[in-house]
Amino acid sequence: MNYRRVTHVDHLVIKTCLDLGLTQSEIAVKTDFDQSMISREINRNRGSRGYRPRQATRRAMERQSYRMLPRKMRGKTRERIEEKLREKGSPEAISHRLKEEGLESV
Repeated sequence: MNYRRVTHVDHLVIKTCLDLGLTQSEIAVKTDFDQSMISREINRNRGSRGYRPRQATRRAMERQSYRMLPRKMRGKTRERIEEKLREKGSPEAISHRLKEEGLESV
């Protein structure tokens, strides 16, 4: 089984199979995904009204777009890290402090 992303069509198939009462194992066979991936997909995208394909597709796109954001540290965060490193702070302590200050964490 090769890696592939879950598409909107896959989301629709998963929803249809759930509506028909199929198990996650049966859905995995129909969609050619691993059973554990089906389980993660359903749990990750289940809302208060159950699994909804459009919502699942939107959430998947949001997660993908987040991955494309630049990861470089900017301005105040970088300054605080450099300051704490000069003070011989440990990386764990610096990360904790950044979280407390509401800055981006490393």
